[in-house]
Order: sequence, then C-alpha cells, then structure tokens
Amino acid sequence: MTAPSSAHPRLAGAPVLALHASSSAGAQWRGLAEALRGRHAVLAPDLLGYGATPFDPATELTSDHEIEALAPVLERLSGPVHLVGHSYGGLTALRLAASGRVALLSLTLYEPIAFWLLRLAGDMALYGEARALADAYRAAIRRGDREGAARPYLDYWNGAGAYARLSERARSALLATALKTDREWAPAFEDDTPLAALAARLPMSVLILAGERTVAPARRICDLLAAGLPGARLAIVPGAGHMGPITHGPAVNAPLAAHLVAAEGTLARAA
Repeated sequence: MTAPSSAHPRLAGAPVLALHASSSAGAQWRGLAEALRGRHAVLAPDLLGYGATPFDPATELTSDHEIEALAPVLERLSGPVHLVGHSYGGLTALRLAASGRVALLSLTLYEPIAFWLLRLAGDMALYGEARALADAYRAAIRRGDREGAARPYLDYWNGAGAYARLSERARSALLATALKTDREWAPAFEDDTPLAALAARLPMSVLILAGERTVAPARRICDLLAAGLPGARLAIVPGAGHMGPITHGPAVNAPLAAHLVAAEGTLARAA
C-alpha cells in the first residue's frame, strides 16, 4: 500500500481511495498522491494478489472478494471519500460504489472493464472482441503458458510490441501475477446488473475518463456509463490509451483533481 499523505497540515479535502489496474499495485497512484498533496490524502491499497496483499489462485474470484479485502481500509475512513479506479480497479470501484459500503463524495473511473455492459447493450461485436481476449488468456494459463497469456494481453491494451519492450523486471512481475489476472476475467464478464440499476445506486458526481487511443470495447463501456449514470460526464485524455493513469499521469490527474474540487464545491453549496 502506498503511504497516504494524511499528516500534511494543509489538507482541506476529503480523502481519496484509489484502486489500481490489473498487473499493477497501489504504487501506480504515487503521481496522483503528489498532485493532490496538501489537499487530499490518497489511500492506494494493493488489491488481492498484488504488492503485499496475498491471494489464493484457486479462488473463484468475485468483486465481493476484492471489496471484503478492502475492509481494513474502509474501516479507517471516518467520513465520505472520493473513489477512483482504473481498469480492473475501476470495475472494483464501480462495484464498491454500488454496494453502499462507503459514503462517496465522487466517483472517478478510468476505463473500467465492466464487459457485461456491452452484452446487455447488444454490442456483441465489441463484447466478442473482449471475450476472445479473455478466452485466449485463460486457455494459455490452463496450458501452463504464462507468457503465451501475457504477451497478447499486454499488446492488446498497450499496442503491438508492448510485451517485447518490457524490461526483464517488469516482465517477471507481469508473469508472477498472471494467475490472479486470470481470475479477474470472471467479475468483468459474469454479471447481469443492468446499467439502470447501477444508475439508481450511483447518484453522486461521476467522472468517466477514457484514453484517446484506447481500444473500442473500453471506449464503448465509458460511453455507456457516461450516458447512463445521472451525474456522469466523459472526459477524453489526449494521446493516452488504456494505461493512461500510468503512461499519461499528469494528463489524467488534472481533470481528476478538478473533479474532486467541483464535487466538494457542489456539496458545500448544497449545505
């Protein structure tokens, strides 16, 4: 878990709970913590199977497992928070927000992998594209071929040749967490919660972020959420792809920080 900047004397805003992407860790939000220093403490826990958080790969993973693993962090919160999530962390943030387990001032989602929304919307070509990626990954894992799973997976999200360009250290980390990543496909696909039901549970201000150069299924999910959630708006990050919070941190953090300020200003005016 990255250390929160909670002791800074000038903190004025509510804390930010930030959930990372697959094959990453809470440390991916260090840039956000720096950008918000002096106003917001950033809590960035490691999700199951990443960083210091253990995971049994035999577990049939659901979003509820991730939410329960966050219980120690949630118990530390004494008031409403801003919730941020990226990719698989965005999916977890979406489910956490809808669960009502934490009081929220705002929600920010960068390309959450809520693939079931494509199926419910009838976007079967895009759903099939994502499903094919997942099926190929899972088949390679069943063969014991972690690299055969990770190479096309990373190239899909980051562009052709992305896996080949990885450092040995990054490649080892990716392969070491491949069994957890394999389990993350199920929560992304095996859900039937309609968008209307999510909308009823998410009345807060919502910022949906998408990379200008992202893949079509991820962009369509963002469009669906932005149109279907009552307090949502969509912002496009120039030049970024699916991994924008890591590759284009300042360009992601700027609209995110503005969103937090606007959400707190709306609350203050209402009070």
